[in-house]
Amino acid sequence: MKPLIAVLVLAAIAAGTAPARAQARQTGTLRIVVKDPSGAVIPNATVVVKGTESGNRDLVVPALTSDGQGIATAVDVAIGRYTVSASFPGFESRTLSDVRVRPGENKRDVTLSIEKVAESVAVGRDPATAASDPKSDRFSNVLSKEQIEALPDDPDEMEQVLKDMAGPGATIRMDGFRGGKLPPKSQIR
Repeated sequence: MKPLIAVLVLAAIAAGTAPARAQARQTGTLRIVVKDPSGAVIPNATVVVKGTESGNRDLVVPALTSDGQGIATAVDVAIGRYTVSASFPGFESRTLSDVRVRPGENKRDVTLSIEKVAESVAVGRDPATAASDPKSDRFSNVLSKEQIEALPDDPDEMEQVLKDMAGPGATIRMDGFRGGKLPPKSQIR
């Protein structure tokens, strides 16, 4: 009789531990392969896994780093849905939503786009060069209506007065015309 009681006790203990094992948390392994647009893997990329369901929302998976084959591995991840974010300098970060982890191996690829570069370039003249350019407005004189009225009426005399005002090597422009014979003073605006 005693051996029968011992068997019954062992059977009761075994039956009691079976539900305990069944209630143990189920986990899986999540492998994230980080790639660039050409399909080449990106080593040392940062991968963050966050739970999205009420049962795993508080689960903290430390930030992962992809290995030499571009794979970031999270082991013993509770079964459920997650968001996975991957980033690497020079690439745009990417987030995969609704990544499902099931018992066993789970593999997902993440392709990072090359980061867009925005630069602005201001183009301008060197201030010293601009100041010494004889074609710039800095070396121009525009006569007022009163100054034009004070000029001689004779075009040749007027030209000589303007050359004396402007100095040697000056170009005289009248109403958009250069060189040649100056118009009479009555035609100047």
